[in-house]
Amino acid sequence: MHSFQKNIVFLWGINYNGDIDSEKEQVMAKVGRPPVEDKKYIKVGFRVTEAERDRLFAYCKKMNLTQAQVFKEALELLYKTKP
Repeated sequence: MHSFQKNIVFLWGINYNGDIDSEKEQVMAKVGRPPVEDKKYIKVGFRVTEAERDRLFAYCKKMNLTQAQVFKEALELLYKTKP
C-alpha cells in the first residue's frame, strides 16, 4: 500500500479497494458532542433597558455564571415561590 493510500485510510476510513473499513468507521463515529436526552433547541429572548443589562452583566461576572444560568435559576425560584 502506498503512503497516500494509507492517508486515505486514516482520514476517510476507506481502504485501498474503496471499501469502508469498519474499524475506522467506528472511530470516526465518535467525533463530536455526545447525544443528550433533552435537547435544548428553543431560543427565548426579550428586551431590557441598558441599566437592566448592565446589572445582569455585573451579576453574571460576580457570580461567575452565564446569563442562561442566571435566568434558569431565577425561573426556578419564581416557580417555587409563586406556583
